[in-house]
Amino acid sequence: MPGTLRPLVLATSLLLLASCFDPPVRESVRIRFLPDGLAMVTSSVELDPLATSEKNPALERRLADLRRDLLDGLDLWARRFEAVEPAAERFTWEKHLGLLSGARRSAVLDGPGKLQGVFADTSLSVTYEIREGTAELTIVPGTPAQATRKQRKDLEELLGEWSADVAEYLAATADLYDWLEDNPTRTQACLMELFGGVIDESSLPAEGEEPQALSPKSRSGSIASRRPWEKS
Repeated sequence: MPGTLRPLVLATSLLLLASCFDPPVRESVRIRFLPDGLAMVTSSVELDPLATSEKNPALERRLADLRRDLLDGLDLWARRFEAVEPAAERFTWEKHLGLLSGARRSAVLDGPGKLQGVFADTSLSVTYEIREGTAELTIVPGTPAQATRKQRKDLEELLGEWSADVAEYLAATADLYDWLEDNPTRTQACLMELFGGVIDESSLPAEGEEPQALSPKSRSGSIASRRPWEKS
């Protein structure tokens, strides 16, 4: 393979791998403190609708389980709120093309001590107290609880499936190197067929030119950045 081709294919492959690690689920928690010792806790979950793919059945099963738990009120935050018996509770959700893409659950706690109960099953020690008109919130990280047998088994299965996928991808990339070494004129066509949604076509070198820059595309299709690749 020509010396300039391998860095180009490797850089493009790494660019695609980086895009694969976008988290399919994003979670956030907001605490709003109200007068008279009340507090509102809001948990938000965002699910990437593009993460569902037949190429990753394990991910599909986990996302399907999470969507079901959110809609049925069986997720972690639903159980946490239920345990502290909030004064008021609200649940809203959003769907995209029939799939749950977001869920938000809010609970109003009618006493400072209840905030500690919300985080009782986490590794955080949370204390909220009001003394002589002064409110004090203390959050102390604790020692994480030991994983259960089921959690360890789930992690082993997840890592096993992920490792197999990465090994298969890298093996396919090596096969691509070998084939392009014998067919250098097909370099640009192959890269655009595989990575056309990730890189900008104008950044690929013409035949006989050395690669100078690869321009990743944003999801909207515009050029996100330009970074020159050092020559090997």
